[in-house]
Amino acid sequence: MSNLAQDLQHGLRMFRKSRGAAAIVVTALALGIGANTAIFSMVSAVLLAPLPYHEPDRLVTLLNRGTGPASPADFQDWRAEARSFESIATAEAWFANLTWRERPEQIVACT
Repeated sequence: MSNLAQDLQHGLRMFRKSRGAAAIVVTALALGIGANTAIFSMVSAVLLAPLPYHEPDRLVTLLNRGTGPASPADFQDWRAEARSFESIATAEAWFANLTWRERPEQIVACT
């Protein structure tokens, strides 16, 4: 424990001698800690947080031949014949153009 106290005293003496270096070190540490906190917060919220559904590990995505969305007729057949699923729902993503601004902007929408 005495080594730690001596090291801290030595570090503080060196920082008092060169305040510019101390300011650079403190600024670099603050930026690094702040950036890591922001990145972890985003990763935690987007990737690590559970989905806002009851039992999200039981959700399944069905695709037509494993690549694309199913047609409405396929969906109706799946819904009528499904025995393994509690319920089945559908969603469709489509593109829309916002033109009320100065420049049109393409957005993705889901129904």
